[in-house]
Amino acid sequence: MGSTRWVGRTLAVVIGAAVLAIIAPPVQGQTSLPAVATVTTNSGPAQFGFTPAELGLFAGTSSGDAANLRRFDYVTGVKETWRWDGRAHTWTLLSAVPQPSTDPSQPGDTYGATAGTMPTGQGDTFVYSGGRTYFNNPHSATYDYRAEMFILDAHGTYHAAPCNTAPTGCAPGPLDGGSSATNGTDTLLFGGESPTTGAESNALWRWNGSDWDAITPTGTPPAPRAVPAFFFDGTDFIVFGGGAVGPTGPEAFGDTWRLSKTDTGWSWQQVCDSCGIAGRYQMYAAALYRIGDATPGGLVVGGYTFENYLQAALSDKWRWDGSTWTKIASGVAACPQFTPGSPAPACLSDPSIPFTPYVASMPALGAAAWTAGACTAFDPNAGADEIAQTCTRVTEQMTLVEPPAPGPTPKAAPAAPAATVVAVVAVPAFTG
Repeated sequence: MGSTRWVGRTLAVVIGAAVLAIIAPPVQGQTSLPAVATVTTNSGPAQFGFTPAELGLFAGTSSGDAANLRRFDYVTGVKETWRWDGRAHTWTLLSAVPQPSTDPSQPGDTYGATAGTMPTGQGDTFVYSGGRTYFNNPHSATYDYRAEMFILDAHGTYHAAPCNTAPTGCAPGPLDGGSSATNGTDTLLFGGESPTTGAESNALWRWNGSDWDAITPTGTPPAPRAVPAFFFDGTDFIVFGGGAVGPTGPEAFGDTWRLSKTDTGWSWQQVCDSCGIAGRYQMYAAALYRIGDATPGGLVVGGYTFENYLQAALSDKWRWDGSTWTKIASGVAACPQFTPGSPAPACLSDPSIPFTPYVASMPALGAAAWTAGACTAFDPNAGADEIAQTCTRVTEQMTLVEPPAPGPTPKAAPAAPAATVVAVVAVPAFTG
C-alpha cells in the first residue's frame, strides 16, 4: 500500500476566554497522579480549506521551553513554520513558503515526514524525509519521497543536513511515518514505512551530527511498525502502538516497549503486550516530565484504530507514569471525516466535538503543547478551487503544576493581564 495510508486527518474544535488553571476531578476508581494546569490561547496558525486538519509536524525545541510547528496547507500549497513560546503562550510566524518547492536547501511540504528535536547545541528541531508535493490542482498532488533532512536553527532558518549531499541521501533512506525522540543528548529515529516497498520497519537510528548511525540494541525489538508513539519519559525511551499491514489487513498495535541506555549500550524490553490502553497508530505523543525531576511521564492523545478495515478516530487521553498507562480523559466519538461533494456533517462546527492534535514536549517547563481549533460549516456551493471552509486553530498547553515550596505560604500570584485572550478547557488533571 502507498504512503498515504498512515496520514490521518481529524476535525478541530474548542473556543473560550480567560486565563485560568483548570484542575478537573479525577476519573472515578483510578489512582491520583501529579496535577496539571491547562491554558489555551486563540492566536497563531489558522487553516483554510475543505477539511479542518492540515498536514503538519510539531516538535519541542532544544531549549525545552518552546515548540515549532511546520504546517502545510493542502489547498493553498503554502508551507508555514511557527514557534510557540511556552512561557509567554504566544505564536510567532518564522516563515511562509508557497508552492512549488524546488529549492533543495528548503524542506518541501514533508507529507508523512518525521519532526524531532536536535541534540543540545546542534540546532533546534529537524524535519526528516516525507514527500515533496507538486500540485496539478488544489486536490491532486504528486509525492516525491527523499532521504533528506532539514535542521531549523534558533533564529528560524532551515539548513540542509550534511547527509543530504550523499549519493543516496541520509542513511535511513526515504521514510514515511517514522517517529523521533530525544533525551537532550541522543536524538533517535524509530520505525516508519518505506514509500517504495510499503514495508514497515523497526530500525533504530541515532543522529551523529552529520548523518544517522544504525543502532542494534540487545533484547528483542518491537515488531516493525509505522507512526508509533515514541518519546523519552525522563528515564527511558518509550515506544507504544503504531500500525502495520499484515496478511489479514491493517493492524493497530497496543504494546509498550522500553528502550534503555546504560554504560554498556542500548537494550529493548517489552513492558506489556496490552497495558489497558487501546491499540492505535498515529496518535499524538509527548514526553511529560520536568528536567531535574526524577518522576517519569508521557502523554498520548487520540490517534486512529481500525473498525472493519476502516480508519476510526480516537479522542481519549492517557498518561504514562514510567510503568503503566492511566486514562485521564475518555473522549467522545469524533466528527466523521468530511468528503467533498457529500453533505457536511452537523458536528463539523460543533465545539463539543473533539479534535486529535499535534503534540510537542517542553521538558524545561514540564509541559506538553498541542494544537486544536474550530471550523465553520462547509459551503456545498463552493467550486473545486474555492475555499469552502475556514478552520481557525488554537493551542493548548498542559503543564505540570509546580509543587508547593517549603516554608511560609507563598504570596498569591498576580492576576493575568486583562488584554490576554485565552480559552479555558476543562481537561481532567493527571488523575486516573
